[in-house]
Amino acid sequence: MAEFAEIYLARLKEEFDPFGDVDTSPVRYAATVVNVTEFLLEKLDAYEEEHSAALAEIKKLNLPAEFKVLPGVYISKSRAEMKKIHRQASALLSDLQTADDLEKLAALESKPRPSFTLLAEVLVEKVNLIVIHTPQDIETYERHANFLKLASKFVYQPLYSLSDYSTPRYYTPLLELWRYVAGGHLLERRVVNSTLSEYLLERFTDFRNELDALYRRNNGFNHNSEERDFATAPVIDEFRKNVGRIAMSLKSAEEQRWLENWAGSLTV
Repeated sequence: MAEFAEIYLARLKEEFDPFGDVDTSPVRYAATVVNVTEFLLEKLDAYEEEHSAALAEIKKLNLPAEFKVLPGVYISKSRAEMKKIHRQASALLSDLQTADDLEKLAALESKPRPSFTLLAEVLVEKVNLIVIHTPQDIETYERHANFLKLASKFVYQPLYSLSDYSTPRYYTPLLELWRYVAGGHLLERRVVNSTLSEYLLERFTDFRNELDALYRRNNGFNHNSEERDFATAPVIDEFRKNVGRIAMSLKSAEEQRWLENWAGSLTV
């Protein structure tokens, strides 16, 4: 990361445009842009390789974008954008080098292109996004790896009962729980290898599976809301009581309130 942090506008301009005259020549401009993008793409490849293990684990989870743990996205997006600029600059350089007509050369010379300073600023900003967000996302993943693995199973577990838009039932409360946990809450250890957040998610998964089995046994209640509400009410009530007991054991009054409100908001 330190190596990336050193890549800034002044360095690019000094190394690739030492005389400040790149903009006066389309040939020098195109060649310089090719060199700059190749330099940055090499850095991206090295950076991705350095963090390949964590990036591969996070990619395997395939969590929805709402979880905002997507460090590889910044790298792949920036790489694609830089490669496009590299292709355009390479094509311009090739056209200039193979042109055999003065009018063609004049047209290429007057072809619109951004200043090297603007281009360098944009490329550096793409790198900055990676420098800022990728380590943060990797750190978040490493801190909450077990929770996120459980969340991935929750999201992609086959279910009989699905809510609208084909998302798993209780996806929204799961996302709310994750956002609260990611903010640094519910992290005390309850057992040796499990945080309270992980324990809650396991219980929440059990609860969701119990409801799903109820839907399956009753054929989805044939869209009869009264029958559904009567059958599911005891299951939901018992889960709320269990969460309430967990909440009462917490030292933080704020976490107690949040957890009780979270469980209380669950509906069929």
